[in-house]
Amino acid sequence: MFIKLRHRLSTRKLCFLILGPLLAAILSFLSGYHFKLISDFHAFKDLITELQSSKTVLSSLGYKKRTAYVVTLDRDSARFRQTSQILSNMGFHVFIVNPHPFGSTAREKTLSNKIALLKAVEHVLRDQAPWGYVFEDDIVEHELSRSSLTTFVRAEANATLFQYLGICTTLSSSEVSPMCGRCAHAMGFSKRGAEQFLTFSRQRQPVLARGNSPIEEEYVDVIVDSWCQLNNGFQVVGPLQPSKLAVSPGHLGVFIQDRKNFPSEIDSRKEAVDSDSVPR
Repeated sequence: MFIKLRHRLSTRKLCFLILGPLLAAILSFLSGYHFKLISDFHAFKDLITELQSSKTVLSSLGYKKRTAYVVTLDRDSARFRQTSQILSNMGFHVFIVNPHPFGSTAREKTLSNKIALLKAVEHVLRDQAPWGYVFEDDIVEHELSRSSLTTFVRAEANATLFQYLGICTTLSSSEVSPMCGRCAHAMGFSKRGAEQFLTFSRQRQPVLARGNSPIEEEYVDVIVDSWCQLNNGFQVVGPLQPSKLAVSPGHLGVFIQDRKNFPSEIDSRKEAVDSDSVPR
């Protein structure tokens, strides 16, 4: 009997020696896992806090949707499809503005384009977003640009009225924005800027570069250029080096008119106005 009891004690001791360290290892693992869960929870909580903070910052910048108001005669045309794809890929919501046709002469087409562009600016004024963007349907991105919607939202913080997203100028590439020039194919307006520009476009003074008042002038880019000079220049968003995609020198900014693939639908007068720009 004594031998049997001694045998049982030895067996229990052996089990304790074997299972003890194993049990301790299991408890240690579970304890570490518990702390890991707590650590992961805190990390997750910190991530949520950071995301909420980022959302607050973006909200303070007015970072919601931005609408690109595109003036086009034909939503099924290759020129519009290219423009729409470029803007959509950048993050814009594309809204079509159809010109009202007045006739077939160059002057009538120009007036139709002017009214459509001004109508697009009116949309900016009525929209909820703090900024809106107006485009003609023949744009291509500058070969040096790597822009997205964030590019334009960040640029808004440095502007109050207007931004050139594309500009035609005779300034050298060493010049920096703000500046003034021609081209109405890519423009950004704040609500305040849209209101001021629409008011300026209806005035009978001053006399602009082509000898007309703003309300008489047929070309929107001429009106913008004069308004720009009265405001001592506006910033240009995007590369300040002339694009190789342009058919004439001096085209800067994120967007260039794609004249290589899409000739003017009005006449050659636009290119003539571009080359006779009045930079500041």
